[in-house]
Amino acid sequence: MNFLQRSILNNPTNYDAQKSLEMASHFVNPHHPGVRRQVFAFGYELITSITIIFSSGFFVAAIIDGTGTTSSKIMTNVIPLVTVSLYYVICWRKTGQSLAQKTWGLKVTDKNGELLSTSKSIKRVFLSGVLNLLGISLIFLLFSKSHQPLQDKILGTLVTSSR
Repeated sequence: MNFLQRSILNNPTNYDAQKSLEMASHFVNPHHPGVRRQVFAFGYELITSITIIFSSGFFVAAIIDGTGTTSSKIMTNVIPLVTVSLYYVICWRKTGQSLAQKTWGLKVTDKNGELLSTSKSIKRVFLSGVLNLLGISLIFLLFSKSHQPLQDKILGTLVTSSR
């Protein structure tokens, strides 16, 4: 808190200034990462997810060796999605950060600042996948007052700054 903020808060007769400062601090949240960092992290997450999907798909295809059966086609599609989902669940459960989020100084927590539970991480992966594919999450991030993705609004989680 700087000198001006302290002097306003310590002066009990300056009620309007105190209210203005409280309202301003609501909009200038030091823990909010900002839209730019979240959008860049979103792009990095996309690259990471595609890499994981293609890598795991390659290994599954190499193991199955192109038998062409229905079950092998299903495994070739399902296992990469499960792999990328596990990546995010483990990251958010252990540290609250995926590789992209570490790079851009972001962290996913619940409203109390705690790491996500396994069930909440799974729900966030599923909801993020659906909303990101539809583009709704990015639009909500850009145009909502909270500048939080829609999945976080629905689940009661927060993307905060870890720097």
